[in-house]
Amino acid sequence: MKSKEIILYLEDRRADALLVKRSLQSLPFPFRFIHARTKEQYLEYLRDKQPSIILVDYQVPGYDGLSAIRDARHYRPYTPIVVVTGSIGEEAAVQCIQAGASDFVLKDQRARLIAVIDNVLVQWRARRKIKESEEKYRSLFIGSREGVIVVDRKGKVLEINPAFENITGLSSRTLVGKGAYTLAKTFVSLDDLPRVVRIINDALLGHDIPPFDLHWRNKILEITVPAVANVFGRAAVVRDVTEERRQYSALAESEARYRDLVENTNDLLCVHDLEGRFLMVNRAVCRRLRYSKETLLKKNLRDVLAPDVKDQFYLYLDTIRKEKRATGIMKVRDRYGKIYIWEYNNSLNESGETPVVRGIAHDITEVYEATRKLKASEARYRDLVENSHDIIYLHDEFGILIWVNEAIRRILGFSPRRFERSNIRTFIQKPYLHEWDDYLVRIRSEGKAEGYVRLLDRQGKEHILEYRAVRQSQPEGPPLYQGIARDVTEQIHNLERLEEREAEFRS
Repeated sequence: MKSKEIILYLEDRRADALLVKRSLQSLPFPFRFIHARTKEQYLEYLRDKQPSIILVDYQVPGYDGLSAIRDARHYRPYTPIVVVTGSIGEEAAVQCIQAGASDFVLKDQRARLIAVIDNVLVQWRARRKIKESEEKYRSLFIGSREGVIVVDRKGKVLEINPAFENITGLSSRTLVGKGAYTLAKTFVSLDDLPRVVRIINDALLGHDIPPFDLHWRNKILEITVPAVANVFGRAAVVRDVTEERRQYSALAESEARYRDLVENTNDLLCVHDLEGRFLMVNRAVCRRLRYSKETLLKKNLRDVLAPDVKDQFYLYLDTIRKEKRATGIMKVRDRYGKIYIWEYNNSLNESGETPVVRGIAHDITEVYEATRKLKASEARYRDLVENSHDIIYLHDEFGILIWVNEAIRRILGFSPRRFERSNIRTFIQKPYLHEWDDYLVRIRSEGKAEGYVRLLDRQGKEHILEYRAVRQSQPEGPPLYQGIARDVTEQIHNLERLEEREAEFRS
């Protein structure tokens, strides 16, 4: 059974909460409605529940809306927040957005609340999927263009990569061997220092660290700490997002200047006749398509469709006439040829003298692009794994291989399918089976292991592999163990021959 979304609503008036709850019954998904009347109830639900979306009344006695938004951001940093209030000024609305609210709705616009909730949840799910994918792969494959710093469990810097040096301007000689706290006090600004020290404490204690920004000289750096610690300690990935943040800030300021927060909506609204001629468009449509209202009212819906979907226009009109409603995805083109993806829900209104079509749409271009980039990212990571020169493998707590990459064929001559669902023990020579048993004991008890193992290839030749493996936590079921191994047979044999010659020389 599909789990219900949880909607948490902070509202001191029971009657208003019931009206909102009743309005939400038309949401296109099952949900559980939780009503908090006081600050204490609200904070308790934030801590103990896992809301999918948070609704906040801006005017709760003894608890202002900005504080409620900040508390929600503290306990649920990624959960979307919508302000629901009777009235709100432009300055207060801007403050809510800056504090972390995704949108706001006036209480007398309950019909709009459905569209807002549906829209922010779609964006939230897309961002959550991207975040989960990044956490899944980033710990194994960190691009060389991203800076990486690794510290041990006591906070001493073990190593940094060249990209970290390029981004920060700090050399390996300056950082390696120094303590993280000492470096923070030396290089971090006084404004950022308390926050950075708290983050270092949490990271060394093994806590999950949400991505955060750090102002460094004239740059803005995004710091990401992978959720899974390695055998040495913790690693942090550093990206220079200065230009990205500046562009985002410029866009936000531009929108804030021109958007009327009270009288207009972000929803794309229009009315057209049964031939597709526009009769009404709101300011959001004009902004998106970069036409004036006067110009759009002289156009037909077909005029703003992307060239490759214009042939679907008449099918859309037929659907409206027959079904009285049409929903789906629409590709539109603005005045300068840029393509956007809109999700629309249009219905036929026959209450007047002349039937008209009322349309409401949401711009899902960002979600669409995010999904496309997510799939491309996953494909790139899969290619990296399959083409690695090292053996990358996954086994269960008994040593049964779940998966292994193509490197096993190059090194041992076996196809990956030959190894999968087989116990690694069967490929180890008998004199060394006790070493394998010791490995299983260590990896189960300590969650990590490294060392050497001797395996026979398809021709019966012995190979010495140097391995390193860690436990991978699973949401459900027993743990799995992931490792990387490389063939060091030649290096070991060369070392043995060198030791023999030295012994002969000494004798």
